[in-house]
Amino acid sequence: MTIIIYISKEDPASYNIKERLLDKTEWTVEGVFRDGEVFKNDKYLMVVGDRHIDQNGLDKELRENGIDADCIVFPSRHSSDNGDKLLSIHTPGNLGDEASVGGNPREISCSEPNRIKIALNTLKQLSKKTDYKTSLEATHHGPSNIEIPTLFIEIGSGEDEWRDPVAGEIVAETILNIRDVEKPPINGVSVGGGHYAPEQTRLLLETNIGLGHIMPDYAFDPEMLELMIKKTPGCRFIHLCGDKIDRNQVSMFEIPVYREGEIRDLEPIDPDYWDIFIQNASENSKPIYTGKKQYNKFKLVKINQKLINMAQRVDSKPKGFKDCLNSFEIIYYKRKNGTITNKFFVPSKGFKDRIEKLINCAIKTIEQEKPIEVSREDGHIQITVTEKKFNPDKAISLGIEKNKFGVLSGGRELEIEGKTITPAMVHNINKKTINVKYPPKVLDEVGPGLNLN
Repeated sequence: MTIIIYISKEDPASYNIKERLLDKTEWTVEGVFRDGEVFKNDKYLMVVGDRHIDQNGLDKELRENGIDADCIVFPSRHSSDNGDKLLSIHTPGNLGDEASVGGNPREISCSEPNRIKIALNTLKQLSKKTDYKTSLEATHHGPSNIEIPTLFIEIGSGEDEWRDPVAGEIVAETILNIRDVEKPPINGVSVGGGHYAPEQTRLLLETNIGLGHIMPDYAFDPEMLELMIKKTPGCRFIHLCGDKIDRNQVSMFEIPVYREGEIRDLEPIDPDYWDIFIQNASENSKPIYTGKKQYNKFKLVKINQKLINMAQRVDSKPKGFKDCLNSFEIIYYKRKNGTITNKFFVPSKGFKDRIEKLINCAIKTIEQEKPIEVSREDGHIQITVTEKKFNPDKAISLGIEKNKFGVLSGGRELEIEGKTITPAMVHNINKKTINVKYPPKVLDEVGPGLNLN
């Protein structure tokens, strides 16, 4: 891994960060590049007079000088009239027909989603006790033709912040922490929203996804989106932000399109399978994964809907059916009204144990409020539930006034003219039988080399 840290002498924030980098760790003087010194440890630190935004062709020049870099980091200033204290990250490039701030029109550099994610998380952590906010920004300004992964890390938004040693220290520490990742995130590009990207920032901080290029609403262009996908290594999906761009406008590519909610519901499962889970949703339902581990094989089953419905109807205890479901790794389908369908994708690993937990989860939930008998035989489970229902006609026949119904329906006895009326005397007793196939038939399987029927 060879990372180039490119410092511009003309940029006060960049020079501030350079000073902190030199203070924080040991460097050796390696030589000269253009008009400035080159320092080296496990990274190269280049201090040059040229502006960052004018560095088109820098990667080729580095190779010509015998430096085989695989990432370029530009520590830079961020300018804004809003006066915010901001630490931001973005990929350089021009998504539109103008290139007034370096680079060429309709040209973008190669992004680096893995290291962007690492850097953003480090910035956030190190800036917690400061007034600085952290954010991703949309792709903008030059250089626009760097063919190796590159990113800008910036201090904003004015002269005081650019020269602030605290901000310089945070960014310097962040850059030193940039490294290869053992387990890369699930990488994509993002379309929609504004220049600043709070939704995308949250996703990188709170989920296992990474994002490279970001295209705001005002720059939407399908041709440039296609280039963004090509210039984001390992791009596997498009994140769609906001409501100004429709899903159909970005669905012409061979990778799927997801909104924030869909990502949060299914990560950290491999997004190669997200579409399968989404397509299996019945009308007005969505898939939700309750686990934190990444599995790549799942089995689709259906459990008797009567059992699932009854478990949900009595799901009022502290440890109810939904709480139980969320305690182990499984994909279930939730309707808009909050109820759960009888369809489940279960990880193939430990499949039988998970199914047993699922069924027992429903049974134990019902048991909290209703008498229940369970018999198990090869191939099925029979569940008999005893239900009591208050019968107002019985109560009236015993001379009970309507304003007293609540006492008996609530399970308490009532004295009428010296006679004790028990709840059993005014309730109908019904028994319902639910048969559950066990283990349930596997309807389909999802995973490498497996296809849904």
